[in-house]
Amino acid sequence: MFDKKDSEQNKKKLFARTMKDAALRREMLNNPRAVLERELGIKLPAGTNVQVHVNSPDTLHIVLPSESDAATAQELSDADLEAVSGGLPCSGHGSNSVTTWGGGLCTPCM
Repeated sequence: MFDKKDSEQNKKKLFARTMKDAALRREMLNNPRAVLERELGIKLPAGTNVQVHVNSPDTLHIVLPSESDAATAQELSDADLEAVSGGLPCSGHGSNSVTTWGGGLCTPCM
């Protein structure tokens, strides 16, 4: 049986290993599909494209849901959004206005 929580933990462990193991990191960059299948013990469906993006200080990666996911998505309530939001409290006034942009300032403080 597929355990999503275990799968996420295994991915995190694999990604952490790529920070310490240069050969594994090179392989992940050159053949991510093979690495994921081998290291996570999974078989990806034929035709599945795997892309690896390396973070840098001047690049922001945004992953949007597929159009089919977006079409079936339900709007989240404010409480739901608050529960899943990330970032840090505003450094301008310490409120719960959460931001990851503008050096830690919420939009009103920018």
